Amino acid sequence: MKTSRRYFVAFTVGGLIALLSVFWAGLSVLSAHAAGAALPAQVFAPYQDMTIGTSLKSVAQSTGQKYFTLAFITSSGGCKYSWGSSTPTLASDLSYIRSQGGDVLISFGGAAGTELALDCNSPKALQAQYQKVINTYKVTHLDFDIEGGTEGDVTSYTRRNTALAALQKANPGLTIDFTLPSDPTGPTSQDMGLLKNAKAKGVNFSVVNLMTMDYNGPDNHMGKDAIAAAKNLFAQLKKMYPTKTTGEL
Repeated sequence: MKTSRRYFVAFTVGGLIALLSVFWAGLSVLSAHAAGAALPAQVFAPYQDMTIGTSLKSVAQSTGQKYFTLAFITSSGGCKYSWGSSTPTLASDLSYIRSQGGDVLISFGGAAGTELALDCNSPKALQAQYQKVINTYKVTHLDFDIEGGTEGDVTSYTRRNTALAALQKANPGLTIDFTLPSDPTGPTSQDMGLLKNAKAKGVNFSVVNLMTMDYNGPDNHMGKDAIAAAKNLFAQLKKMYPTKTTGEL
């Protein structure tokens, strides 16, 4: 895997805590949920690229890591979900991870490939694909990494949010996270459009994860920018949820 440094700032919504995180080579800090167990307050769940034939069991055994974010599910065409490559050991790998007290969350989208909401023609068809993923991998946490300009596509994010609201009704306790691009000073107007639409459609999202990186300029101070992004995100979420206290956000 290519080694690169990426900076994320995550902000939880609805009674969890704000956190600032740094991750290497696609590693991030996210909430995760062990199958049948209580949600840990904080869990380090690195992104694991499942499109390169990696053995999740081998990674877990060599690192001691118990929680992973599996990335990325996209569309193989015809509104059908795909990892982008064969994952012949995934079922047995998941059994091993869970036998060790760990679990996974699954991330859709990413920087490459076609995101499912762009390929499925209706919320119902899109929801059906999400449900297949939930049923196949027995997961309770889904992450949506929406980037590359698609975060501003109103048609696709309305379709996605409509599907996600219905998906949560069909799967009580399902946790939804959004991972979105960021300006040096915080979430973009496109990000906020997507999040406001999610709220309007009834999506109960728990984490907003900003990709505070790749600003295309040498004058940015990454640490200061990440802090500014977190503060700006908090301010924007406060406007969206004016009745929530600082602690609740």
